[in-house]
Amino acid sequence: VQKVVETQKLIPVTSSVVNKPGVAQGAAIAYMNTHRADPHYLVMLASDWHSSAIINNAVKERRDEVTPLLKLFDTKSNYSAAANSPFKGAQDIVAALKKDPGGVRFSSSAAPGSQNWITIIQFATAAGADPGKLRIAINASGAETMTQVLGGNSDIAVGGVDAAFPQVEA
Repeated sequence: VQKVVETQKLIPVTSSVVNKPGVAQGAAIAYMNTHRADPHYLVMLASDWHSSAIINNAVKERRDEVTPLLKLFDTKSNYSAAANSPFKGAQDIVAALKKDPGGVRFSSSAAPGSQNWITIIQFATAAGADPGKLRIAINASGAETMTQVLGGNSDIAVGGVDAAFPQVEA
């Protein structure tokens, strides 16, 4: 986004990007709160920031902390497993969920209510599994989630392709 803004000369000054990942975008919102009323700061959040706030009982705080200006795009959730995992595709996960919904250990870098969390719930429901029995670990970042999967502490990482891609390349 910054490159497009600069290339297209959408603003007359230079800009800097400060990445504040974690806490279901709460870290970015907290950072923005340190610059309240300063029009030189903008935050880019995923569209699920509000549903995450609802599920985590933080609706009033989240609603009052930011003013949505526009929606650019959404990202898709990526499901990854370690190369030596018994899960080689979606059908393997479906079979395991049908057998024991709590037997598949999911991990994600987003809080309950986030896009990634919702896709896990939807996937399990479509597989005929009880979503209330799922095991979903929530991490501070996609890198931490990938580390859990590669270390054998989780079966399936759910997140953006950006966290999985370096592992695929390696």
